[in-house]
Amino acid sequence: MNQKATTQLIEIDFDNIDNLPFFEPGNNPQIKEGIVYIDNLNYNSQQIFPNVIKVKKMFCLLICETGMCQFTANEQFFNLKSGDLFHCLPNCVFDNIFNNCHMSEDFSGKILCLSESLTKELLIANLGILDIAIAIKSHPVISLSPNEKRIIDSYCQLLSMLLSRDNSQRVEYEETILHAFLQSVIYEFFSLTKDRIKQDTQSQFQGLKQSEITLKKFMSLLINDGGRNRSVTYYAEQLFISPKYLSSLTKKTTGRTALDIIREITVKNIKQDLLYSEKSIKEIANEYDFPNISFFGKFFKQQMGISPRQYRNQNKKQISTDTNPKLDL
Repeated sequence: MNQKATTQLIEIDFDNIDNLPFFEPGNNPQIKEGIVYIDNLNYNSQQIFPNVIKVKKMFCLLICETGMCQFTANEQFFNLKSGDLFHCLPNCVFDNIFNNCHMSEDFSGKILCLSESLTKELLIANLGILDIAIAIKSHPVISLSPNEKRIIDSYCQLLSMLLSRDNSQRVEYEETILHAFLQSVIYEFFSLTKDRIKQDTQSQFQGLKQSEITLKKFMSLLINDGGRNRSVTYYAEQLFISPKYLSSLTKKTTGRTALDIIREITVKNIKQDLLYSEKSIKEIANEYDFPNISFFGKFFKQQMGISPRQYRNQNKKQISTDTNPKLDL
């Protein structure tokens, strides 16, 4: 008589990601800070994983290359076939994921997990995290065309090469190169999703809730402003809503308050100026409308833990070291 396994809810983030059911000997996951990539997922006749998984603080992309696999995500049933791509937001709850009875014997696939913090770092200055959230919620599965699949395969091959570098193969700006590449990957997936949205709707906002339209407008205002206005009230007035309502919308959709998002964009842009411009600290403070250098320094230190000058000196020193390596003559 078969004994039925007890189902439990297991919460997984990057601290215990090896508890995911696809972490098996032979899968050889490639792991770097904020990144997990496995390019050889396969059917395993011995694999039975009865637990429900909540994937916390991670964006996940799953590609079904051959065969099929079935699972439930956030109480919605999915049946992926060859050429399908599934992506999900943080805190997605999976049931029956990668159980042998829910996949075909010829199943093979790839999975990429990015931490929420890394994804925000890659996207916050350009494409809003809100746009990503709305797109993924509306189109969690994309059926790739043959040409799209070839493009995605090329991305995957290069990603595997970048992640598999050992110490003897390290190059200058290695982390910057990897992050720029991952940004391209995310934009590629997002572009595929946006194409599907355009096919399904007559206008940009058709089919969206009023709250989602308001948040899209907020992110557009904020990105165009660059974080120079750091008052929630300022943006709420532009949108003809109350500051409290704006913060409740952002908290519900992204898990962060409007003020958190404003500060993230401000700090992201300030960091770029500190590293890649010749502007003085005073000039940067003036550009972002801080009343004085002291106030600017306190704001930056609250967000980053160090002063603007320390951040510039430490990181520019690292860039200089990478650019001008010592030669053993």
